[in-house]
Amino acid sequence: MKTSNKTMLSLILTILIFFQSCITVYKSESLTLKEANNINIKTKVITKSGEKLKFKNIEFENGIYYGIKKKKRQTIKMPLNQEDLSEIKIKNRALSAVVNIPLGFVYVLTIGGIIYAGYPSL
Repeated sequence: MKTSNKTMLSLILTILIFFQSCITVYKSESLTLKEANNINIKTKVITKSGEKLKFKNIEFENGIYYGIKKKKRQTIKMPLNQEDLSEIKIKNRALSAVVNIPLGFVYVLTIGGIIYAGYPSL
């Protein structure tokens, strides 16, 4: 079955749009759990053992801070202790948006160049 260049380009652009939303840039300064809870934004936590954990947000409930993850329509709450953490970084919304724009152009130009060069069977 032979696909046209337009069909292949449409498929590639759809995939690129999907992957484009996956890039997140975090601010360089570290916060406390209380500050991250007040901001209520995507957060990356690095433990003292070097483990990197990403959460949708940080919540405070019954005197305990929780990292909130969403997995397949299920909310997972992971208790967090400030003493066990080395860094808490929040998402940099502006930079995350700006980084995705040139990256999208690079993808489109690369794929367009491949198709134009005569390699439509990616």
